[in-house]
Amino acid sequence: MKTLVFVFNIALSIFMFSQSWIEALSKSKVHGYYGLKQAFESYYPTKSSFEKSKGWKQFKRWEWFYVHRNYPDFTYISPSVFIEAYQKAQQLKIKDGSKSVWVSINPPSVPPTPDKISISGTGRVMCIAFHPTDSNTFFVGTSQGGVWKTTDQGNTWICITDQLPVLRISGIAIDAHHPDTMYIATGDIDHNIYNIVAPGGASEYGLGVFKTYDGGSTWETTGLVFQFDQPQATALRTVFVHPDSSNILVAIGLPGIYRSTDYGETWTKVQNGYFVDADMHPQNPNILFVTSMFVPGVVGSKAAIYRSTDFGKTWAELTTPIPPTSDVLRVELAISSADPSKVYALTCRLNGGFYALYGSVNSGFTWSEIAKYSGNNKAPNMLGWADGGYFGITLPGYPPDDAGQGTYDLTLLVHPDSAHIIYTGGINIWGSKNGGNGGSLSTWNIVTFWMNLFGRSIHADQHMLVYNSKLKKYFAGCDGGLYVSDTLILGNLNAIFPCIDFINQTIIPGCYTLPTQWKDISHGLHNTEYYRIALNQNDPNMFMGGSQDNGTFLFRNGQWLQTYVGDGMEAMIDPVHPSILYTTNYNGTLNRSEDGGLTYTTNLEKPITDAGEAEHGLLLISCIHGILIPYTLLFITFGKVKIVEIPGHDYLT
Repeated sequence: MKTLVFVFNIALSIFMFSQSWIEALSKSKVHGYYGLKQAFESYYPTKSSFEKSKGWKQFKRWEWFYVHRNYPDFTYISPSVFIEAYQKAQQLKIKDGSKSVWVSINPPSVPPTPDKISISGTGRVMCIAFHPTDSNTFFVGTSQGGVWKTTDQGNTWICITDQLPVLRISGIAIDAHHPDTMYIATGDIDHNIYNIVAPGGASEYGLGVFKTYDGGSTWETTGLVFQFDQPQATALRTVFVHPDSSNILVAIGLPGIYRSTDYGETWTKVQNGYFVDADMHPQNPNILFVTSMFVPGVVGSKAAIYRSTDFGKTWAELTTPIPPTSDVLRVELAISSADPSKVYALTCRLNGGFYALYGSVNSGFTWSEIAKYSGNNKAPNMLGWADGGYFGITLPGYPPDDAGQGTYDLTLLVHPDSAHIIYTGGINIWGSKNGGNGGSLSTWNIVTFWMNLFGRSIHADQHMLVYNSKLKKYFAGCDGGLYVSDTLILGNLNAIFPCIDFINQTIIPGCYTLPTQWKDISHGLHNTEYYRIALNQNDPNMFMGGSQDNGTFLFRNGQWLQTYVGDGMEAMIDPVHPSILYTTNYNGTLNRSEDGGLTYTTNLEKPITDAGEAEHGLLLISCIHGILIPYTLLFITFGKVKIVEIPGHDYLT
């Protein structure tokens, strides 16, 4: 039975459509990593062009990732081993007085950049939790950097989870009666949702729910623990602590819904499904709402809304107009604190673009369509990169705004004082002043824009939008960090139209300024997600690294510079001429600077086809088997290589 469960989770994580080799594994006498590898390789060589068959590439990436994360005999490592090893290490450190320490050299704040259009950031913030009595203290969970705490409203930060075996945090819960007792839901759920739809990279797995009794000084596992052999099925969205009964907990995520009545010591799975969002009724904590997602190719998965009236003990699927399969993948919820009977549901298509907005005026008993991307209730694609089709034309420098990233970044918020004012977060933040209506009544307009064209706005890709009633401030967590604003004001797209230079096909920067003012309070969060780092072979104080959605950072002469924007990946410093730098981006683009990173010649080579998100490698070569050759680069993406000759260089000796 364990083998079948294991196989199911692997099948989900690598998104296989063909199950023949999976079925063969269930009959195999060899279990674990070797059993999976043996079953896979015995099946695929019999297929023609098996490298291009669905699932081959995804399996090979899974294999590469997990082959290094097992015992020597390839049995799987329990997460408890990491906790035990940490505890032993701490005891030994105290005993022998060891003072070995690691110090973060990440930029303490967002570095300057020669690019005046892109909005730079530090790293992705997934969630936030506020101290129940101290308004100056709150906590944020990051996608790769753990949990960070501030006691001065974000002016300074400290990390409280450096010693945990996993630093991917999607949810934080604080016991209202004992604020030093906290729970964290691990796993990068937004990355996993995106990976289910567009499989490629390694799963950003979680290890379950962790708990602290002392405000984060020490942590321990709870009874909800996942294994490394359950990658996608380990990502949790959040955990709830009952505000009146601290012993009762509910955890929600891709593995399903779990409930505990003994402070997390033991858990019972109460609902199957792939759950991606959860909300608590603002006045009655026993009422919880959750949403499940449709996973193409996985039988039984569906986009739906569930409600519990007994704090997660039992669940009922609600009847809604949301298409359960094929059209909608993800559903995001928001409940009005001004009128809790009003609940909104934002849905996205499989391409990440806006599908429809639904609403209920009776706590979810009945639902109606409010706005849709097509039809009579048409509204802009507020999950897109630019105007969402508002103008009916393609903005200069942007593709047709039909799709989006709702499978990766999606959030929804209702104004604290009005149930008719709502805000959506995708790549940008949009808002509506009349309950999100589409059609002729539509009032949808932008609040933020991810490029610095209309005044200083915030970084792209919104994962969290929260209002704090004590501070009376809005908090936005995105791929660039954490931002705060006193008020959210809708902008005016009609005022942007005159800013379009149709002759030169550009948008005039500074022609219009968005009215919402933001403050970046991410400074001090060391949560940048580096794909690769590069060193200067002759100067240990010069290095650079490519990061997820925050470009390539360069450290030289004691200062940081964001030398290239976008998704930075592999980078390289010329060992002879350190002013010559190379950067790469997703989809296999290669760029070169000759002035120390101030300017670049982009797209030196056409992207390697079928590279996807592209695992990059740059290797400088000058001699093969003793034969002197021109100054060249090997430019590598998944399984594909280009040899790129660098013009204007002498032969190396």
